[in-house]
Parts: sequence; structure tokens; C-alpha cells
Amino acid sequence: MGLIEKMISEAIRRETGFNPRRLVRRVGGRNLLLAGGAALAGGLLASQASKQSAGAASSFGPSSPTQRPERRSPPPSAPPPPLPPLPRSGPTELPPLPGAASAPAQATAGPDDTVAAEAELPGAVRYAVTRTMVAAALADGDLAADEKALIDEQLGAGDLSDEQAAQLRRDLVVPPSVNTIASELPKGEDPELLLQFAILTARADGELSGRERTWLEGLAKALGLSAQRVEGVERSLFPGA
Repeated sequence: MGLIEKMISEAIRRETGFNPRRLVRRVGGRNLLLAGGAALAGGLLASQASKQSAGAASSFGPSSPTQRPERRSPPPSAPPPPLPPLPRSGPTELPPLPGAASAPAQATAGPDDTVAAEAELPGAVRYAVTRTMVAAALADGDLAADEKALIDEQLGAGDLSDEQAAQLRRDLVVPPSVNTIASELPKGEDPELLLQFAILTARADGELSGRERTWLEGLAKALGLSAQRVEGVERSLFPGA
């Protein structure tokens, strides 16, 4: 996983207890963000449902013990017949699985491996996205110590140049303005991409605060989008939340 994928995965895991690594893939900003947003929204909803269930159970008080009917063990079954002996003349090839003859062989990837054939965000876009995420994390005027340590750790992952990493560390002290962030997006890229990442980062700890929403609306305007797009993008990323 690269810098952005790790930051999103760790933010979701820390806030919801859900490990989304299998959902977060390098398939481009939009699909990656939708996977992360769906994982985050699902984790939050599951957490809320768990709390509601616990509250409902406590309202009925302790349940009285009940006697369970005695279970009888089933009669022992006959032992299975022995397997036929393997032939001794040369190696024996197993028959192909149904449909395997027409399908090309594929290597099996581990549960946390990134699919190598998937496209990766260009370096310039990754840099713009990362600056956006750092600024969004600071939009409410507070950056937790563990969040700063996480960003510092990922800055050394090698996905960014030394100059870019140094700039991002400066951003942790003095966040970039929304106009600066907008100017980092390469020409031809969808400006809504940065807005999506900003909303995901700002929503990592729950609902958007008033300061975060005001900052996001300013970012949308700097990107040439309407302020109303903040609410629209938020609904598309967190349906039902």
C-alpha cells in the first residue's frame, strides 16, 4: 500500500475498529475513496447498531435462567471405507477443476496484497491529494498526536520526493490555503477528486463540525465547484449516515 491508501486504512481502522485493507486499492482516487467511504460508513453504522442493541438489552434487565432440554448423543456412525491406493508408476496429475481448462492460470494474492495490475494515481495527483488530506485534518484547528505521528510515519514511505515530504511536514505546522491546494491539482484532473478526499478525511472522526464544513465549502469554491457540492459529495460517500 502507498501513502494515501495507508492513511485512509489507518484512519478507518482507528475510528471504527474495521480493517478496510482489502477494500482500499490503488484503482484511482474516485474508486479508492468510494471504497474507503463505504467502509467507514459501514463501520460507523455497525458501531451505532451495536450500541443500540446493548441499550435495548439493558432496558429489560437481567434475564432469568432457563433450563435447556438434555441432548442425547447420536449413535456412532460406521467408519468410512478406506481410500483406494495411489498408483506407483510415475506422478499422477489431478483432473482439472470445472472451467479451469478455458480460464488462464492466475496467481493467488494474499488478503492484504495490492493487485499489481491496477492503475496507480500519478505522483503529482498523489501529492495534491496528500496536501489536501493534511489540510482537512487541520480544518477544525486540532490535530491529535497519533494523527501527526501517523502522517510523519507515512511521509517516509518513499511515495513522495524529499522536497514534497518536507513541504508536507511544514503543512502540519501551517496548513496550506484552499487556493494553494487547488493550484496543486494538475490540469485535466477532476477537481472533485480533492473534495472527495477532503470530506473523507474530515469525516474520519464522525460528523463534520461547523468549521470543517466552512473550510470544505471554501475548498469547493477554490476548485471551481459550488459550495452545495460539499453536501452532495458527502451524501454520495456516506449514504444514510
